[in-house]
Amino acid sequence: MIKILNQSKAEQLSSSNFVPFYSYSDNILESLDIIKLIMGQVEFLEFLGVFAEQIDQPIYFFKIKNSNKNIGIKICGSYENWDLPVRISKIINYIDKLDIVITDKDAEPILAIETTGTANVGNSQWQREGRKIGAAINKTPMVYQTFYAGTDRSQGTDVAREATCLQVLNHLIYSLRYKVGSFVIYYSDPDIDSMIGFDRSMKIGKKNLGNLIALTLASKADEKFKALKTNCEKQILRDMLEYITESINYRNRSIRRIDKDFSMFPSKNLICSNQDYLIDELIKVINGEKEEAEFVFIDWDFSQFIEWKKLYSKWLSGYPLIEALKEKSPSLFKSVENSKAGKIPKFFSYISDAKCAITKDTKEFLDILSNLYGKKEYLNKKINLNKPTLFIPIRIFKGEKKVIAGDPEAGEIAAFSEMFSKDLKNRKIMNIVLYCHVEPPEGFDINEELEKAKEGSGSKMFKSIVHYMDVLIVGEEVIQWQA
Repeated sequence: MIKILNQSKAEQLSSSNFVPFYSYSDNILESLDIIKLIMGQVEFLEFLGVFAEQIDQPIYFFKIKNSNKNIGIKICGSYENWDLPVRISKIINYIDKLDIVITDKDAEPILAIETTGTANVGNSQWQREGRKIGAAINKTPMVYQTFYAGTDRSQGTDVAREATCLQVLNHLIYSLRYKVGSFVIYYSDPDIDSMIGFDRSMKIGKKNLGNLIALTLASKADEKFKALKTNCEKQILRDMLEYITESINYRNRSIRRIDKDFSMFPSKNLICSNQDYLIDELIKVINGEKEEAEFVFIDWDFSQFIEWKKLYSKWLSGYPLIEALKEKSPSLFKSVENSKAGKIPKFFSYISDAKCAITKDTKEFLDILSNLYGKKEYLNKKINLNKPTLFIPIRIFKGEKKVIAGDPEAGEIAAFSEMFSKDLKNRKIMNIVLYCHVEPPEGFDINEELEKAKEGSGSKMFKSIVHYMDVLIVGEEVIQWQA
C-alpha cells in the first residue's frame, strides 16, 4: 500500500532540509511509471509517502538515505497543461516531445527521459532521435530506455532483430559534442533474446535506470552523492560499449557487433581495446571537468567507406535525380557527361544499403542538380564546394492522402546529420541535401510549413528539415527558402 500523507505531514516534511523537483511529461502516467521505478531504489531513497490533495498533481516525498535531506517530486502531468519553463519548451519543441523532463526548484532541467516498450529495430531504429537531440542541444542530460532486441515487422514477416551499433555511437557523439550525458539503457526480453542466442538474464538495465534517476535527484540535493552518480554513469557507459563490442554470429562466423554494423568507425580500436580510458574521458567531459576529450572520436576516412549500392535499388529506381547519379545509366542531360569523363559523383556509405550516402565530388553533384533543377545561383549559395555532401533520400509525404510523415523519417534526418555532418566542436563539415521525389499534396505550401517549423510550431518532420538542410528537393523541385 502507498502511504497517503495529509497536508500537515506534507508541510512538516517540506519545512526544512527539503529540496523540491518537478516532473513534466507527455502524459501523467509516464511520470508515475518513473516514480514507481525509483521507489524501488531503496539503496539511496526511502519513500515517505504521497500528498495528493490535487489528484492530478501529486507530490511524492522521499528521504535521501545517509543524509538529512528530504526531496519531493511534484508530478505536473501533461506538457500542454502548463506554462512551461523556457528550457523545457526548447527541449520538447526542438523536433519532438520527450516522455519526461525533470526540473529543479529553479525550473532548470536536470534530466530528460525517454522510455519505450520495444526495441529500435527495422523502420523504428531512429524513431526517437529527434527527442534525444533536443535534450543534448539544450544541454540537458538524457537517458533513453529501450530493449536489446525486438520483432521487426517492416518487411511483412516477424523477424527477431537487435538494435545496431549506431544507436550507441550517436549517444557517445552527443555526449562529446554537446558536453552533456546522453545515455542508452537496454532492457532484456528473455523470449526474444533467446531466439537470437543470448542470455541477458544477468543484465541490470532496470536497476541502472532507477539508480541514475535516484542519484540525479540525490546529488542535486546533496553534493556528496555526486561520486555515486558518476559511478552509475560509468556503469551505463560500460554496458553501452559492451553491447557494441560483444561477439555475434554473422554469416557463419563470430565477429564483433561493431564490425558488422560500422566496421570503419574512426574510433573502433579505442572502443574495443581501451574502454576504461574512453569512459573516464567521457565522464570528465560531460561533468565539466574537461572542455574536450584527449582523443579524436570522429575523423572520417572516406577511403574506408564502401560503394552505396542502394543507389541501384528498386526503392529509388526511376527517380530523375537518382537516375542522373547512376554511372551506368544514359545521361539525362546533354551537359552532364558520363562517369568516364569524371562528371558523375561517386557515392559511398558505411554499409551498401544505408539510407544516406556521402560524396566528396560536391562540384559534380552541384552540376547535376543545376542541370536538373536550374536555380544555380541559389544552389551555389547553399552548397560549399570545399566540403563533402551528405545525401539523404527521405519520405516527407506518405499514403494516398500524402499526409506529412513523422517518424522514423524525421529521426533519420537528425541521426544521420548529427553522425556525419558536424565535428565534435559542432562545426559543420558537410553539406546536406535532402531529396523527396514525391510531390506535396495540392495546395500545400512548403515554405509556409518551413517557416512554422522554424518558429517551433510545425510538424516534427519539417522541424528536422529546418535544423539540418542546406538544400531541400521536393517533387523534383529545389525549394528556395532562406533560414
